[in-house]
Amino acid sequence: MQDWIQVKDPLDTLFWITILLKALNSLGEVVVGVSLFFLKISTLQAWVSALVQPELVEDSQDLLANYLSHVSQSFSLGGKNFLMIYLFMHGLLKLVLIFAILRKKLWAYPAMIVLLGVFSLYSLYKFSHVGGLYLLIFAVFDVLVCILTYSEYQRLRKVW
Repeated sequence: MQDWIQVKDPLDTLFWITILLKALNSLGEVVVGVSLFFLKISTLQAWVSALVQPELVEDSQDLLANYLSHVSQSFSLGGKNFLMIYLFMHGLLKLVLIFAILRKKLWAYPAMIVLLGVFSLYSLYKFSHVGGLYLLIFAVFDVLVCILTYSEYQRLRKVW
């Protein structure tokens, strides 16, 4: 257990911080994916409405509040099911790979790079079609994690 995380330099520190952030994000995706299974669309719409309504009263032109309100009102069963499966699988796959990386399993590093690379490309594709700054931010963060994962992988291969 003691050899899970060994920080050797600032780049190593940045790698482990990004892996921790990615793990927290992945856990959140799994929780939201599972939660969507149990939520009715009407309940989800009511929650979003309750969340954004005070903001819309204060500023009826608030872009984020209007966007969330619009998205929740146009949410369908098919959209809910896609989002539920996507978030659950995306989060679960990343958690499995992160756990393997914590255990220093060399196969997990290239697998993480491929997985994040595919999801980054998908996020950029979606961004080019529907916009959404969050898609661009997650894609850039995933690319950063890929670069750091590759660097860590190269370092570990030299040691082993």
